[in-house]
Amino acid sequence: MKKFFSILLLGSLSMMFAEAFSGASTLWFLDLWGLIVAFPLYLAHAVFLFSVAFIYKRTSLRQLYFFGMLFGLYEALITKVLWFGYPDSTGPMVVYFFGIAW
Repeated sequence: MKKFFSILLLGSLSMMFAEAFSGASTLWFLDLWGLIVAFPLYLAHAVFLFSVAFIYKRTSLRQLYFFGMLFGLYEALITKVLWFGYPDSTGPMVVYFFGIAW
């Protein structure tokens, strides 16, 4: 039971740092989409990368930072924020280059 709560805490912290601190979804725990789709997605990826780090004994600060960067890059791919920007934005900052709004 202790392991279950630890995994839920890992998923909650992952979701909070990615969604709440960025301002994308500050009340994700009250939103049905956040609970049914986004939370399990963040939970699964956090548990996967955390287990890979411990299986291969890659737990130094530098290596955990690298896993966090992989998580962020993958999240940018699946949310397509990197390509289209935010819905209320007026356009890319500079120009589109290979479909990415710089």
